[in-house]
Amino acid sequence: MILKEQLKELTVLLLIFTLGYLVEIIGVNTHQIFGNYSYGNGLGIKFFGTPPLIGINWVMLVYCSASIAAYTGLPKVIQIFLASFLMILYDSVLEHVAPFLDMWKWEGNTIPVKNYLAWFTIAIGFQLLLKWTGVRTNNKVASAIFICQFIFFVVILIFLN
Repeated sequence: MILKEQLKELTVLLLIFTLGYLVEIIGVNTHQIFGNYSYGNGLGIKFFGTPPLIGINWVMLVYCSASIAAYTGLPKVIQIFLASFLMILYDSVLEHVAPFLDMWKWEGNTIPVKNYLAWFTIAIGFQLLLKWTGVRTNNKVASAIFICQFIFFVVILIFLN
């Protein structure tokens, strides 16, 4: 039974990786989802203009933010919105650090509002998927990873200004 549960969770996380990566490929090549941006070399090798590491980033952020929200004990619908908000908060810091780390850059160095709206919408979809499939997210390490990475990028942002 444990193996079946782990296989289900792995399948869901692989689905988030795949969908997150595909939406980034579409976004960077059409500029329709998030706005006009391009990836630099800071995230490594790229396929179709998009580094696969960005799919791992989606998985990490979705899972870790869901873990934090799960610890609140709030109703599931509120957890979904809280986790999605945490993802936007994280992204709002990372967006300002990314160009300096050659991760990605925005045309005109302006982050469009539609980027955050798209992120929030996609985040809600992924959070719904986690809840709907029953993926366990009570994980203290995941929460610590999210918080440590967030603080890491905040400190970088402070030193950039």
